Amino acid sequence: MRDIVALLMKGRSTRLVAKSLGFSQSTVNRVRKKHCSNLELPKRGVPKILTTSERRRAVRLITVGGLETAVHVAKVLREGREVGFCDNTLRSALRDAGLSACEKIPKPCLSKKNV
Repeated sequence: MRDIVALLMKGRSTRLVAKSLGFSQSTVNRVRKKHCSNLELPKRGVPKILTTSERRRAVRLITVGGLETAVHVAKVLREGREVGFCDNTLRSALRDAGLSACEKIPKPCLSKKNV
């Protein structure tokens, strides 16, 4: 049990500890919950491609900056990055921020004189 706690304190995952010591993963999880409950669990899933500041900047470019499409905004955001991202990634980020796509309402081209 001391070996399990020692490896968990070093930051190893329960799966790696179970594999290296020959225990089942559920046994290692039980020991972790009982003796190492203050340890933080590692982050799960895939890291976000767009940071929160990039998401805010994208919303600002659409609402105030004068850019109209997600493709144009994505092109502006990709300029300073090493890792690219898909236009659909930006569209979903804009959708999460509360923006949605809509068609422009056609207005008649009437001048004051014609009215």
